[in-house]
Amino acid sequence: MVFENNARFQQLDKIDDFIKNQFNIGFEFEFYLNKTNLEVILNELYDLLKVDIVIPFMNNAFIKIEKGKIIKNLGDDGKEIKNKKDFFNINNIKTKNYNFKPSNELFVLTTDMSGGVQMFELITGPLPYNTAIEILKIISNYIAQNGYTRHNSALHINISVNSEKLGLPELKRLNIIKYSLLFNDDLLKKYYKEKYLNYSVKSIKHFLSISEFKYDDVFNQITPDTIKNFLNVFIKDNNKITGAFFEIKKYYQVNFSKLENNYLEFRGCTGEDYYKKVEANIEIINYYIQSLHHTLKHNNEFSEVEKQDLKELMEFNNLLLSCIEDYSVFKKYFKNIKFLINLKEDDEFAKVYWQNIKSILKPIIYSFFNSGLHIDINKSYKTFYLNYDTDISHLQLYGFDIKNLFMEYLTEMSGFIDFINCNIKNSTLSFSYLKNNTIDNCIIAGSNILDGNKIFESKIQKCKYLGISEYTKTNIRNTVKIDNLKKLKNNKVELKEITFKGKLLNDCVLITTFIDFKQTKINKSSLVYYYDFDEKDMVKFNGLPIR
Repeated sequence: MVFENNARFQQLDKIDDFIKNQFNIGFEFEFYLNKTNLEVILNELYDLLKVDIVIPFMNNAFIKIEKGKIIKNLGDDGKEIKNKKDFFNINNIKTKNYNFKPSNELFVLTTDMSGGVQMFELITGPLPYNTAIEILKIISNYIAQNGYTRHNSALHINISVNSEKLGLPELKRLNIIKYSLLFNDDLLKKYYKEKYLNYSVKSIKHFLSISEFKYDDVFNQITPDTIKNFLNVFIKDNNKITGAFFEIKKYYQVNFSKLENNYLEFRGCTGEDYYKKVEANIEIINYYIQSLHHTLKHNNEFSEVEKQDLKELMEFNNLLLSCIEDYSVFKKYFKNIKFLINLKEDDEFAKVYWQNIKSILKPIIYSFFNSGLHIDINKSYKTFYLNYDTDISHLQLYGFDIKNLFMEYLTEMSGFIDFINCNIKNSTLSFSYLKNNTIDNCIIAGSNILDGNKIFESKIQKCKYLGISEYTKTNIRNTVKIDNLKKLKNNKVELKEITFKGKLLNDCVLITTFIDFKQTKINKSSLVYYYDFDEKDMVKFNGLPIR
């Protein structure tokens, strides 16, 4: 059984206004504006919100509107200044690691590089429920009147709870297995159908399927501490490529890593025009609150429906592990997949090498199940080829149609995987070689992009560009720390590999240190920022984003 996105219907405990008012809501609004004068923007927002707002800059400088008055500070120089137009512009805004913490009395306005430096991000602190709903309406209307959103914009919702007043456990003690089992995706599918389960909002059902815990353990040792231990590999980022550089594990509908700070981040409201769905977003917020309240209220118990769902999930997990351990079991369930050694079919050699590649098989076989490659095995069906090249120790997939392939748990020691002529959707690809694939709604990190790929609505970081591929509505970040530039410029081979080249079609964002303009085509709707060694800074190649 493949454990798909929706839980069976469960009747959740009803909530009233008193319960809703014990939940605090914070927002991260991502949007573009038809203006760039930061003082004008601050004044407009303050007039609407009546809340102090700060814009952080490099060197701890900032612009702040406080009680309706604009304050400019040069930061490390310790001077207040009246006019510094050359410095206080959108290109110098600091995107993270600033010294201001959003609260109900101070909002932070910054930029989010996932949409280029022109995409603003307004971050609120935790707000009482009624205040939060009012802020949601105000900012949604402000975006409608003064700006717009694109495919890479989103509304992130942060929720915390006054557990003591409700007689509930602290949110950081949430039974996340129970919550994942009862969580229902219907509202997101209803209101965000086009963006439902894209790379940035994977279903939280999937991580249960790739977490290693036993069915009996869950019910015999059901405590918040043991549950957290079961899922520790999910909560923590250990992979240097896909973790420290890319924070892949936050790209689920629910970002459980925030539980350490006693709140949850919900990422489902994403995509162009989210600000036009105010009533839908309120309905979604209410469901988040209701589902959290229900889980915390019954935190140490499982309903019969949840037990049955988890039992079926564990049965599937056992089948998955059996396929990994025993090549003959794999052959039984995937008769349409031929496993070759050096492009030759030999069962005896296959059994031997199967043991050598077990460390990379789990996400692959999990994806095969999710992609339905085990279904209708007795019917005439396309044959897929899985080849292991012993000379380079690469597992190679030819011509597969796959989805939900989550490689974030792999490391360089696991070995590389080559994808050739595949159709890949809703996946996380790392330590890969990619050639002639169609890739849609994926995260690609620490991989090698060769010729002929067509990549749509994806996110790419820390890759090497070994050929020319096409990119549409894709965010690409390939920057090098300034301290490493001199050393890198002397390594011509590595420099050539990380220099971006390719075809940027509609609505891409490229932020790169090195770019080969001779081998790069750029559509006017795409944004490009690259390092100018004369200016010693990141500069724009083209103008503001096209609506």
